[in-house]
Amino acid sequence: MTNKDIILHELTSDEISAGKPFAHFGWEGGKEFSFMCISDGYWESAKIILITMINDSGNFALVDSLIYPLFFNYRHSVETILKALYFSYGNQTEEARQNFLKVGHNLENLWGILRPFLIKGVNHVGSEVDLTTIEHYIKSINACIFNASRPLSIISPHTTKSLGPLSSNQPFSFKAL
Repeated sequence: MTNKDIILHELTSDEISAGKPFAHFGWEGGKEFSFMCISDGYWESAKIILITMINDSGNFALVDSLIYPLFFNYRHSVETILKALYFSYGNQTEEARQNFLKVGHNLENLWGILRPFLIKGVNHVGSEVDLTTIEHYIKSINACIFNASRPLSIISPHTTKSLGPLSSNQPFSFKAL
């Protein structure tokens, strides 16, 4: 490693034509679509990490190191989906949106601002979405603080209520012991 290393670089047209793997940053633009894409990316990467942890659950060094990226990927996915929902269903001015973003990363604070807009939508269309359950998950995730005296365990698939699907038939969860 040196201070001359190139960490990221823009691909040339020859590299793109040759099929060199690459990713585009910022292609999704701004506003809610951007937040949805970012949320999906964090969610999908968390699922990949969780599958690795389940498949290699006897490797405690690996599992202990991956619990942090797992949790923070799921947590950031939730944060960005809350922002996407606010931008999608809030009908606010651009100034209100910017003020919402200034709330920061506290999930409960973001949820507290978003929830009234979702309640209106649920009541308007007669949705069966359980906002109380969603709030429970948001508060649980927001309150979770990791330290050495609070070990975490991955719950084996098919043993507990799912936070979301790994695949169509494999739920997952994690909890503090």
